Amino acid sequence: MADTKHPILASDGWPFFLGGLLVLFFALKFQQWWLVFLCGLYFVTAFLLFRDPHRTVPSIPLAVVSPVDGKVEILECLQEGLLKREAIYLKIKLYKSGAYTTRSPTEGKIMSLNDAESGSRLVETHGLWVRTDENDDVVMLLRGSGYKSLYPAVANIRYGERVGQGDRIGLNRLADYVELYLPADAKLLVGLGDKVYAASSVLAEYQHKSEEPEPNE
Repeated sequence: MADTKHPILASDGWPFFLGGLLVLFFALKFQQWWLVFLCGLYFVTAFLLFRDPHRTVPSIPLAVVSPVDGKVEILECLQEGLLKREAIYLKIKLYKSGAYTTRSPTEGKIMSLNDAESGSRLVETHGLWVRTDENDDVVMLLRGSGYKSLYPAVANIRYGERVGQGDRIGLNRLADYVELYLPADAKLLVGLGDKVYAASSVLAEYQHKSEEPEPNE
């Protein structure tokens, strides 16, 4: 299913574009062609940084989709993830020219990392915990280092809200990479070095055994 109701530019980018248009207006008025050229480069760069492209979300109910555009750098099984249980750990390096918005990796209810009785207290980073209707838990952390931590990723959803698979849930901003903790029994569909795209690339599928029908008497 394609999403086409949002503008191609994320909200953070509009002030930069409007400021650039103001400079371009004065450059054209006073015929400062060198400044017109710089404005053109500025608009191209701003578009690549703040773009929010339309994506087609796969119609796979038990799938985990990529929350960002990037490249898979780490894949491993952990005896203890952020929720104090076995988990599959993925680390995805963000493309700086990729989508500026963060997408929900799965459908479900937003849980609170702070209030988790069996969860981690490592909430110094910006994290998201989604629990599906089948009680599959996915935890996502967006991280930035150095000066990038001064402009961290943000979410536009609240605890207790429901999200759909591939829904826009926030802005990456200056994050360098995303970490995902998936159920230990999930079936991985990506490998190291794979390129993934927000909302459209399937990372894994939950594994649920269908109930066998009772034999007829």
